[in-house]
Amino acid sequence: MFRRFFTWLQTTFGYIWLIVLAGYFSVLAGQAMYRNYQSQQDARQLNTQLAEARLEKEKWESLLVYYKTDDFKVKELRRSLLLKLPNEKVYALPESAIGLKAEEAAVVKQKAQDVRLSQPTWRQWLDYVVDGPRV
Repeated sequence: MFRRFFTWLQTTFGYIWLIVLAGYFSVLAGQAMYRNYQSQQDARQLNTQLAEARLEKEKWESLLVYYKTDDFKVKELRRSLLLKLPNEKVYALPESAIGLKAEEAAVVKQKAQDVRLSQPTWRQWLDYVVDGPRV
């Protein structure tokens, strides 16, 4: 009777240990797969950053080549020293008038939008259907 009990106890503990070991190895395999997935995500992100850095480098290299050209030098001399080519006419516009017109246009546009938004919703929908969307 004790012999059967010990045999049963040994087989039961054997199965329990087998289940515990299988669970432990399953958890380890899951962690390894998760770390692999994370490293792949990191690699993709680094590849994206590398591609962006290469594009940035190409942009700066092209700007450097442009800055070495005669066209840039002429343009910069005209801008900074206010020089002009022979037989060239230069027209000067006041900067304040240009900026003022842009500000006035922005104010008028904002007022029109405020008036439109102060209308009831049904009126806004009717205007939208009849006139179409406003940009």
